[in-house]
Amino acid sequence: MRVAKEMDAGAILGRAVLLIGPRDSSEDLHDKLAEAGASLLIETLDLLERGEVSETEQNPALVTYAEKLTKEEARMDWTMDSDELDRRVRGLRPWPAAETAWPGVNEGAVRIWRAIPLDAEPGCSAAPGEALGEAETPEGSGLRVRCGAGDLALLEVQPPGKKRMTAVDFLRGRSLPPNAVLGEPG
Repeated sequence: MRVAKEMDAGAILGRAVLLIGPRDSSEDLHDKLAEAGASLLIETLDLLERGEVSETEQNPALVTYAEKLTKEEARMDWTMDSDELDRRVRGLRPWPAAETAWPGVNEGAVRIWRAIPLDAEPGCSAAPGEALGEAETPEGSGLRVRCGAGDLALLEVQPPGKKRMTAVDFLRGRSLPPNAVLGEPG
């Protein structure tokens, strides 16, 4: 678009449509946009050089502003439903990355890199944040955690000062006490 003093006010010179997949993270979307934007830029510059660009004015009523993400938004609120928490994990990847306090991890929060929502385990009256054990998902094994509605399977996590790993590998290295609740310190 043409540069203008106001935000999103310059005329549009080129446009591309990009589909967002149901499991895409902000990191995935960033990469897709970079690739599509590079192709669109080359195409638009060629059209501009030939004088074949048609400019479209933007509607000022449609301008929106997205606040900058903060580290405080990274903390998982296990009372939210599993679909909301899944979107939070995908939306906060790679920064600031969703995180939760983990019983026995006192040096910081555990980051959650990949998760998938699941229907609530039938007949289970666990509290939000309670770890329910291993679960099989279409994307692999993970740790099932109760949410406000439904469950969330944690697939990939990162303990403080360590590399990313599957939640199952992380659990092999440490045991969770019975009725462990994520999000509660200590």
